Amino acid sequence: MIETWEEKHMVAEIDNLGRKHGFGVCPAMNAKDACERSQYRERGEIEYIEDPWYGPMDIQGCYPLFSEAPSYTEFCGKPIGWDTEYVLRRFMGYDTEKILFLEREHEIGKIAGAEGRRVAWPPKPKK
Repeated sequence: MIETWEEKHMVAEIDNLGRKHGFGVCPAMNAKDACERSQYRERGEIEYIEDPWYGPMDIQGCYPLFSEAPSYTEFCGKPIGWDTEYVLRRFMGYDTEKILFLEREHEIGKIAGAEGRRVAWPPKPKK
């Protein structure tokens, strides 16, 4: 019932009705909408970081937020493929020859260190 009603009204109109009649209103947002809300950034809920592997980006901030001990994020996570060799050796039983073959075929890949972000993954060779 509510969904049918809300489809016929704009967000600003519903917000005004909520303020007038005292009910809570919050528009549904995607990640882009949330990142553009200044109050999220001011409260630390959205952080801008310069990730050494993936480059500059907005991310969700750390929780809980403490005024006496503010948090920060240095990077968003390990690069793609960081643990691939370990997993293939330990759980799949692959040897070095098999892993190198998969790397040459671009079936797997990894970043050896913090060389900076990759602009594009190398295309798989045509057979």
